[in-house]
Amino acid sequence: MTAFKEYKLRHSIRIMRESSDQMTPWELALQMVDAIPSHLFNTKALVPGSGMGTFALALVHRGWDLAKIVCVELDAGFALYTKVRSPEIQTVHTDYLTWEPNMKFDVVITNVPFQAPTPDGEERNIGRQLWPLFIEKSLELVKPNGYVSLITPATWLNRATRGKAWKLVKENNLVSCLPDVKWAFPSVGGNGGTFSVMNLKLGKYSGSTVIDGN
Repeated sequence: MTAFKEYKLRHSIRIMRESSDQMTPWELALQMVDAIPSHLFNTKALVPGSGMGTFALALVHRGWDLAKIVCVELDAGFALYTKVRSPEIQTVHTDYLTWEPNMKFDVVITNVPFQAPTPDGEERNIGRQLWPLFIEKSLELVKPNGYVSLITPATWLNRATRGKAWKLVKENNLVSCLPDVKWAFPSVGGNGGTFSVMNLKLGKYSGSTVIDGN
């Protein structure tokens, strides 16, 4: 990495650390990247709903080549930000749920959007939950034996609220789970809001689930 690229990376990391606590904390992004199986290091990685690029930066920080990272972002401003800051990263400005790339990926990693916004921009439309759709789409785009790591609501861990997300987990291998990462988003979701990290391996469910407490 050239001195200028390293400077840009360090500057972007500082922005990540100083930004809103509704964004994925830098420390959690690194923790999730570090959990990616070693044999998938520096393989083709997809970051859907990439926002300001926290996960893309975390991958680069841990040694990924920029050319092996693809970001997909619906918000035009965020997509432009990533393109300008890191032109070597392929950034696609589109709706992830309708995107049809001509490739599959070894790794998919992101903090998924939980639900669709209302016309005034507030995420209050609980009837339009996006996060199970993001899980499903990510599993469609990952290669066999690929790896999907997602921050989601923790409701899929509750028998009463599992729904579609649990079905997707049961159809694949849940490699590990951080069942409660609310510490990372202290101002989101109120007192009852809980969040989890699910790490899935595409393939038939083996029943060998490992749950890592936090």
